[in-house]
Amino acid sequence: MNANLAVLAESQSQGALPSGSRPNWKPNTLQAVAIEMYAVGFLRAKTAQVLMHRFWPQSEWDPKLLKRIRANLKNWEGIQSFRDHIYTRTIQNLDMSTPLIVQGVAMKAMGGDVPAAKFSLELTGRYQAKDQAPTAIQINFGEMPRPLAADYEGSTEDE
Repeated sequence: MNANLAVLAESQSQGALPSGSRPNWKPNTLQAVAIEMYAVGFLRAKTAQVLMHRFWPQSEWDPKLLKRIRANLKNWEGIQSFRDHIYTRTIQNLDMSTPLIVQGVAMKAMGGDVPAAKFSLELTGRYQAKDQAPTAIQINFGEMPRPLAADYEGSTEDE
């Protein structure tokens, strides 16, 4: 598909900034798919294969195309904005898996794992570690003399 080759060529030129970062950078279609794949843990080689299989017809598959896609991925990895998109997407994925993480902790707690049980109870507010418990503070002034009004009669607020 010539359109995909044009996108690949356009994205190659986008990766050549010396600073490695640009404001308001938005990924193209190929870069968006690569960002998603990197965010879930795929490596460059596998990402290149998936991009080739998804965006080019089988008649155009060849080692040179795969090599060009890998080279593009390497260039994109050098762009700070591209890496920022990967990081943001990775954090979103982690945030979306929070319920599963909490369920996993609960399963461990029900299985008898004491630290998991303590953590589960901390999350629900039903347990507080001893080192985090509030400490009662008592201030005893005892026989400390109280100030008299006469001590303040000669002073002014401007002093």
